[in-house]
Amino acid sequence: MSTNHNRIKVADLEKNQPNKVLITNEKGELEFNDVNNLKTEKYNALDCTTEGKALDARQGKVLKEMIDNISSDEFITKNSKSFIHMFYIGDIDMVDVDDKSYLKFEQGMTGLRSLNIQDPKNLYHGRDFILKNATSGNVTLYHMQGTGNFRFNFPEGKDIILKPEESAHIVMRAINFTNNGGLLDYIGLSTVDIIDDLTTGGSNKALSAEMGKKLNLAKLSATFATDSETQINYTVAEDEKVISRLKLFNWWEWIKSQTQTISGIWNFKQGIKVEKQNGQYTYTSELTEYGYSTQINSMYGLLKSQYENGLIRWRYNNNNIEITHSDLSQNLYIKFPSKSGILSLKNDFITAAAGTTDMPSLIIPNGELTTVPQDGAIERDENGQLWETHTGIRSQILSKNYISSIYNSGTYTPTLENTLNITGATLTVANYTRIDNIVNVMVALTATPVALGSDVEISISLPINRNLSTKILSGTAAGSTVNTNFSAQVFVNNSLNASVKYKANTSGFSNIVANFSYAIN
Repeated sequence: MSTNHNRIKVADLEKNQPNKVLITNEKGELEFNDVNNLKTEKYNALDCTTEGKALDARQGKVLKEMIDNISSDEFITKNSKSFIHMFYIGDIDMVDVDDKSYLKFEQGMTGLRSLNIQDPKNLYHGRDFILKNATSGNVTLYHMQGTGNFRFNFPEGKDIILKPEESAHIVMRAINFTNNGGLLDYIGLSTVDIIDDLTTGGSNKALSAEMGKKLNLAKLSATFATDSETQINYTVAEDEKVISRLKLFNWWEWIKSQTQTISGIWNFKQGIKVEKQNGQYTYTSELTEYGYSTQINSMYGLLKSQYENGLIRWRYNNNNIEITHSDLSQNLYIKFPSKSGILSLKNDFITAAAGTTDMPSLIIPNGELTTVPQDGAIERDENGQLWETHTGIRSQILSKNYISSIYNSGTYTPTLENTLNITGATLTVANYTRIDNIVNVMVALTATPVALGSDVEISISLPINRNLSTKILSGTAAGSTVNTNFSAQVFVNNSLNASVKYKANTSGFSNIVANFSYAIN
């Protein structure tokens, strides 16, 4: 072979002659040759399997005649004889389908065990079937049952139950051309009907691919509006422009930055909140369906005001001041934190509601008296006793019961005993007056001494017993006879009695009046 077999002369390429082809000569060299000189071996039959032979024109004529003589029934298409209504009753062992690919269960049918396909031209891998339940009840597709040459093969070996209007997609595989046997693989269920137009409605229907193609041809063609064309506050003529998602977002951000005048009622279900921070202070105001609140939060604490239905509350850190009511009566009250509130009134007085059988007009709770009395203060101690203070002096406000407990007066009948040198002591009258802790007593009596010059003592019982630990007070007594006056002394001896003592200046009948006082506690 020549070493120039893979080279072509430049001069040969520049001849620019038509109908030339590049071939290899007997030496293996590349050279140009006329296309009309090429020889092709023709073959006048349809059974040749050897490369490099050309079919004779006569055999082309034979092929055309064969195609023209083929019946249209021999072609399998999706639109030709592909639909079958299965009008059966109960469970069916098998159904002959051959070229049918859409099988519809009609009323009365309850199950199908297998399919039967006899014509070889209907046997090919990937052939699919649609089985739809058009009955009002459930239809069962049985796994690996029936006498048909194609049985259903379902996941996990479980039967498939088609509910009304459901469909199953089945694909053929494992074909054995000897006995036409094989399996039908289950793909899935569907309740969606395919619609081949753009006018039929329905929420459970789907468009065909052909309709999708038509929609694709009818794409929207429009001009997008710019930011400057959307962010406007004046009326413009309709220009049929559309707005993109980005421009819509930009428009909303612009709207939020503008001052708006709202003429209609806007309902903010989550309320309205305004918050701004200025240095160490955070100012917050909120308006909700329950009321309005405003607050300042800082390093010094929280100061908050709340206005709700029937309630006004002021809060400073953990201290609350409230004004609330249910109606204009005793239930209207102001609540202050413990001993930290000051109530200032314009007219310097408080007019309380009239008391009722259920509610007093004013309540001052029990507590502790202030260490330093404050002028004008009215206080109640832990025992419930009221006190008032003026000119720096705190005094108890006396109640009727208390006054009754510290003051009383009246007459009484004391017991008289002839203690020493006396006979015939007889009571004339006796009365007493108690003021707080002191009891004043006056007793008038008559008695006769035993002898002239003798020491006389008469015992008189007390109107109110005294405590022996208290201070002993004494008194005086005056006496008289027919011709002579005399004086006597009174001593409080014990907790029950007092004694009148004197020196008898006569042995005759005497009148004696004793006045004395003593402390009971």
